[in-house]
Amino acid sequence: MTCYTKAGRGCLACFAAIEEVLVLVQGAMSAEGVIAA
Repeated sequence: MTCYTKAGRGCLACFAAIEEVLVLVQGAMSAEGVIAA
């Protein structure tokens, strides 16, 4: 997580990538929940 070493400035690409991963993880989790249900 090198983006946090820059005093929390700028690094929008890093945040965008993190958000994308979170969305993918949430999608996988909800898909698993649907399959489990």
